[in-house]
Amino acid sequence: IAAEVKEARRREDTVANVLVRYYGDHADGLKSGREVRRVLDKELKGWAKRRVDDIQRSDAIRVLDTVKARAPIQSKRLRAYGRHFFQWCITKELVEKNPFDGTAVVKEVSRKRILTNGELRLLLRAIERLEWPRRQFAHLLLLTAQRFSEVANMEWLKLDLTSDAPLWTLPDSKNGNPHIVPLASVAVEILTSMDQIKDSPRVFASFSATHAKARIDEVMLEIAREDAAGVGDDPDEVRIEPWRLHDLRRTAATTMPNLGVEVGVVERVLNHQMRGVMAVYQLHTFAAEKR
Repeated sequence: IAAEVKEARRREDTVANVLVRYYGDHADGLKSGREVRRVLDKELKGWAKRRVDDIQRSDAIRVLDTVKARAPIQSKRLRAYGRHFFQWCITKELVEKNPFDGTAVVKEVSRKRILTNGELRLLLRAIERLEWPRRQFAHLLLLTAQRFSEVANMEWLKLDLTSDAPLWTLPDSKNGNPHIVPLASVAVEILTSMDQIKDSPRVFASFSATHAKARIDEVMLEIAREDAAGVGDDPDEVRIEPWRLHDLRRTAATTMPNLGVEVGVVERVLNHQMRGVMAVYQLHTFAAEKR
């Protein structure tokens, strides 16, 4: 009977069920807990109904290779989070081996891509042609310099659009600290012109970053080819240099110092975690400077 009970429990120890226990026991207490949840829930979805002790190293290699082909940095995160999850499973005697042990580490190469002034002008023209809600979303992404997920998850209750100093408050940002984003008048105009989604606290309904970026690229290329044709060049020869939505943050970080903004203020706008002695002693919010 004891063996039957043990086997029944093992059948219940699916990846999906054990992940819930892992989050409650460990990951939810981390500053990065929400990011850990996001990555594991998304990338291990194919394992959801499998028992944790059925997952082999070959499975881990396949999922890591699949993710690497799409998003190398995400693959690196998945390896780290997945390895820790299965190490936790070992301490709970749910598995004997960690399938992520011995898998290859993706080397993280720092991106340096920023959009030129010409590309930014082209992007702004493309934004005007985008459909709702991509038009408003892309414009706010550019204006606020915040992360894709943060703008995508923006909520009306976190916005103060009527005061003399409009603000967007992110109570639980990626680094675990509250973040205040001053809103430019253009951003306020965009938000106040939008209809609210019925029975939803969110400003934007869920949509695919991949599809949004593909549509932006499509419209930028369309405009660039129109411009080429207008000056007698061959439109078919026009190409758009590849870029990512996250490159807008790097572009903002590079452009602001060129406009005279102090680097420390730029770091606060981007909500980067301060390190070393400054992280302990520097408590100024830079609220006025960010605006």
